Amino acid sequence: MIAVACQTQSQPRSVASPSAWLHNSQSVDPLVVQTLPEPEHCGGASTFLLLGWPLGRLEPDLSNARWYVRNPEEFMKGLLLGEFATDVTPPQDTEYTGYHNATFQLWLGPSDQDVAAYMKTSSGFERWPRAKQPLFCL
Repeated sequence: MIAVACQTQSQPRSVASPSAWLHNSQSVDPLVVQTLPEPEHCGGASTFLLLGWPLGRLEPDLSNARWYVRNPEEFMKGLLLGEFATDVTPPQDTEYTGYHNATFQLWLGPSDQDVAAYMKTSSGFERWPRAKQPLFCL
């Protein structure tokens, strides 16, 4: 587990969607998939996607979930397996998982699901890098 001490910065707020996640049209337990906003005292601009793994598994221990990050703070970048990017074209093997909420659709591909998740938004795809370990802000 990685715990990060951070300072307040003036950056845009997280876009973590407060709406529930669905798989196709069925409600999904937050222990399967959830988005969380970064705490304000750490900057508040990032959004975390937590997935039980393999996808669809209930994961009650957040330290065992897969963490992916949208709009990571500068201090997080060395803790990620890749870079965040907007307006990307996902790899050809990326497919819609059936998981979605009001803001995001989750897409994954076997070629890079261990390092990135792709989120489809109303404006296109974003690549969210996976964290090397859970990111708990102190």
